[in-house]
Amino acid sequence: MNKPAKNLFEKVSIPVEAASFMSAVNPSRRRVDLDNFAFVAFDLPEYSRNGLGKAIGRVVRYMPHGRVSELLKIQGAVCIAAIFGSDTTREHILYQDMNPKLLALSQQALIEFLPASAQRYLSANGWALDMQALAGAYLVANGLTVDRDEDIEGFAAKVLQYPLQAHYLESNPLRTLLDNETGCVVDWKKVL
Repeated sequence: MNKPAKNLFEKVSIPVEAASFMSAVNPSRRRVDLDNFAFVAFDLPEYSRNGLGKAIGRVVRYMPHGRVSELLKIQGAVCIAAIFGSDTTREHILYQDMNPKLLALSQQALIEFLPASAQRYLSANGWALDMQALAGAYLVANGLTVDRDEDIEGFAAKVLQYPLQAHYLESNPLRTLLDNETGCVVDWKKVL
């Protein structure tokens, strides 16, 4: 059984039988190891192609064990990112070729990425803390700046769309897979 972390940076994980990952882990790709519950940005072709920028997720760190682990060549942690802000997620195993970038270990740290003027604007407009955190994550993940009030309003409108668009991509895995193979782009005006 895992002991509570001594600090936020200590790696903790959820022990799980390796057979649980039998069909999911690709042993030919290099996995990354991140802190449990860390916020991470990573590349998903369907996100960038459809104007969402980087995918933003929250990590759950699993540690496979058992005889099947050796058979499947699953050594070390398996980090899965659940899309932040989406009601539904496909739970993405994080690999190095997805260019994962650790953003923060807490929602408060994500909010602190926002300029003070953006924090005031979002608070004044009734944004919940988790949405403010998503705004901070989106800002940093996509290398954006919001210095002027008109930038903040446009940025806020884009961040409000992110959970809806992410939910659509995450809750339609077959459509997303086919769109990835054909290069199709979602017509957000028809979908949302």
